[in-house]
Amino acid sequence: MYTPVPDERLKSLVDAHQLYESYLSALREMERNASKLAWERRGSSEYLISSRHLHGKLIKKSLGKRSEHTEAVYEIRIQRRAEAIERLEGLALAYQRQIRINRALKLGDAPSIMVRVLQEIERAGLSKALRVVGTNALYAYASQASVQFADTVVATNDVDLLWDSRTRLQIASPDHKGLAGVIQRADRSFGRMDDQIYTLVNKDGYQVDLIKRDEGQQRPEPAQLWENEEDFWAVKVRNMDWLLSSPRFSSVVIAANGEMAKLETVDPRAFVLFKYWLSDRPDRDRMKARRDLLQAEVVQSLVEQWLPHLPFQGLAAFPQSVRDRSERGPGA
Repeated sequence: MYTPVPDERLKSLVDAHQLYESYLSALREMERNASKLAWERRGSSEYLISSRHLHGKLIKKSLGKRSEHTEAVYEIRIQRRAEAIERLEGLALAYQRQIRINRALKLGDAPSIMVRVLQEIERAGLSKALRVVGTNALYAYASQASVQFADTVVATNDVDLLWDSRTRLQIASPDHKGLAGVIQRADRSFGRMDDQIYTLVNKDGYQVDLIKRDEGQQRPEPAQLWENEEDFWAVKVRNMDWLLSSPRFSSVVIAANGEMAKLETVDPRAFVLFKYWLSDRPDRDRMKARRDLLQAEVVQSLVEQWLPHLPFQGLAAFPQSVRDRSERGPGA
């Protein structure tokens, strides 16, 4: 159900991952140095003013009256900004070259639209707030293990984003449409379905679903990342606490067109246990249950063969009865 990446392509795959990590680091550094500095006269004094555009608005902040201290701050910040621009420009060119290499060597098979969505989530500073769960998580596991899954295992036409609604985001909405606006930057045809406020769908029928835990009888938690009438809502899904309490897992993934993104998801062992649990539910659609079981067995085999540093005994977030299922192994 999966095949190892050929040895002759392994170096190119490693190079691609390292380059993209460096590119992301340069983007974050540029974001930290995005503000422009200038001296402005106010009355009889000059002040050092930091300015940047945020959501289409120019935000200004005074860093203090002109002095030896503010002049030193100005020189340091100007130098850092110039260095950040130079580094990002160089890595952006290298990234474009790597995209062509990825495409020529067929290093990637992740859906291009999913990769574009993940890129926009990263640029918006939301990658730590959202985790990809479900079938698309397999691309991160395959990337880490240097294998590729068969199409029958990874075929899907949607991506599920798990949001931890227990904590409020500490950042302002990066778009006036909220998360929906962020995703529309990847494809402007994404829109909320008339009869489904939990789903965005684009012109090709590709869907993005936002899900959250079911808090049960506990204090109600937010249903949107930010309150916004134009945004879509998070649907409650049973036992998401198991996944939210499991270790995070991330890897660079490569699309068929060569583009790259960082995919944040859940530990592959948590994926396996959750899929086994789903496949055993009597109310689960039988076709979906068969696919759940297939994916659980394939990923368990992958972990045991290629990621042996991840023992299945260590996931305390899952009930013992669910953890016991993995001990029987694939085919049980």
